[in-house]
Formats: sequence, structure tokens, C-alpha cells
Amino acid sequence: PLVSFILGPQWLAAIPLVRIMAIAAFFSAPTLLVWPIYMATGGVRERFIANAFAVPPSIAIIAVLACADLTAAVVGLIPAAFIQSGVQLAFLRRVVTFEWRALAVELSRGLFILAASVCGPIVILGGAFVGKSTSWLQIAAVLFTAFAGWLIALILSGHPVWLEIRSLVTRDFQGL
Repeated sequence: PLVSFILGPQWLAAIPLVRIMAIAAFFSAPTLLVWPIYMATGGVRERFIANAFAVPPSIAIIAVLACADLTAAVVGLIPAAFIQSGVQLAFLRRVVTFEWRALAVELSRGLFILAASVCGPIVILGGAFVGKSTSWLQIAAVLFTAFAGWLIALILSGHPVWLEIRSLVTRDFQGL
């Protein structure tokens, strides 16, 4: 209902494309997150070189798929995101030393938090993704269960964000 309410019913056809783009955006997160690291470490040159390797095949994939139709072009964003993220992480090791195993451990913790965050919304929405409209009550329930799952997963995983939240809350309520 948010798309219809905010943008109008003519935008409803874009929803399936945006869902595919969201998947691609999920896998392109490393590409976005490495830029500040390159800047902080003086590795801007490495970022440029990594882009020189990653962008041309990404554009080629999207261009070839765009010949079929718009949906195919949007689907092409997913392998493009994998290529760009992989190349960026490989080049990042030139400026920041990290072990792939340590990265995998941290990513698995993040994936656990992600899974806990989406479990409630998936149960609530069920088949609502297939041509059905969601109600405002469902949206509220989705937001609540996503937040609750996120918070529980932060606590269970001992994530640094939870430690910071706990520190802030205990500090702010000590004087009461």
C-alpha cells in the first residue's frame, strides 16, 4: 500500500524490479563499504584499479541482458554485484591486511542477524509477495518483528552494536 499511497498506482509495476534490485544491492554492500577504507588508508589508486577490472564485465553483463528486456537487465545486476564485490575485496587486501577466515566469521555473524531479522516478516507476509496487497497492520507487524529479531540476534551474537546499545542504555538510566 505504501507504493500506491506515495507514488500512485502507476508505479505498482515497478515493484518486482525493485525486489530484484534489492537482492543485487544486498550483494553489492562490500563494494560500497570499502570506499571509506580506501580513502582512510590512502588506497584510492587501488580502488580505481579494482574498478577498472570490475566495471567493464559488469556493464557487459547488463548490456547483453538488456537486449532481452528490462527484467533481464535488472537480473544482470546480481552477477554484476558479485563481480564488483569480489574484485573490491581482493584489491582491498592490498591496503588492509585481513584473513579471509576472519571475514567469513564476521559475515556469518551478520548473516545470522539478517536471518533473525527477516524470519518474522516472512512468516507474517507469507504469500503476500505474489500479487497481493499488504495491510497497514501487516506492515506494523513486519516492522516490529524485524526489529525484535534484529535485537535478539544482536544480543545472542554478542555483536559490538549490542554492546554499545547496552552501554548507552545503562549509562543513561543509572541516574534514575
